[in-house]
Amino acid sequence: MLRVPEINTLVSGEILYVDVLPAPGNHQVILSKQERQNLLKQLGAEHYLPVSVASWPQTLGYIRKRNKGSNGIYKGPFFLSGLNETGTDLHLMQSFLTFAFSDTSKFEWHHKLGYFYPLCGEVVYGNQMGRRMGYPTLNIKPLENQKLIPPMGVYSGLVKHKGNWYQSMINIGIRPTLDLDKVTIEAHVFEFSGEIYGDEVTLHFTGRIRDEMKFPSLDSLKTQLKADQKAVLTALNTMNIDTATTEEFLLYK
Repeated sequence: MLRVPEINTLVSGEILYVDVLPAPGNHQVILSKQERQNLLKQLGAEHYLPVSVASWPQTLGYIRKRNKGSNGIYKGPFFLSGLNETGTDLHLMQSFLTFAFSDTSKFEWHHKLGYFYPLCGEVVYGNQMGRRMGYPTLNIKPLENQKLIPPMGVYSGLVKHKGNWYQSMINIGIRPTLDLDKVTIEAHVFEFSGEIYGDEVTLHFTGRIRDEMKFPSLDSLKTQLKADQKAVLTALNTMNIDTATTEEFLLYK
């Protein structure tokens, strides 16, 4: 991570990513600051410079001085991404939100992002209902309060915990069959056992299975969960995602 004066120490050809942090407020983010740093490091950015919206004009002045003779901030010795001359490109964010929520019958965020959407959170206590039905789940509390959450429904995904990857069935919703009204994020992790309350895990969403539904009975719900599990495993095995990686992000090719 760089401070502004250190821009002048960079060598021509090195990659600098400037991250213009939004002003405090009621906004959502696709990636947290730490997630952005991890992704950029994985993609090969040698230097990461976080700046506030207020200090961005001054930072741009530093960059232009260092890029003297080039036409615009995207040319010259450094490569900058993720912003325009006034800061974060809000049009791109608005375009993504329109794409992400205009048709919730499918989930293809990775087509736009180039990676499977991650959601990092802490494993917290739930009501144990999934366990009693034979589908124990990890209840996830997002670490980033302003993190963009996918629409309610059932998803296929992968869970990363302490460097290990696991196939999983993810549910976001209020669980209407149980007459609950609080939105929760739960992951039924295949071939995994043990209690990991307090641990951090990352969910990586790979596809959407169905909308959240209310069933006439718990037996009907169990039957549907069995069908969901089959659909999730089929989808994941078809995608053949490489989970041998030690990287934080699963890139979509």
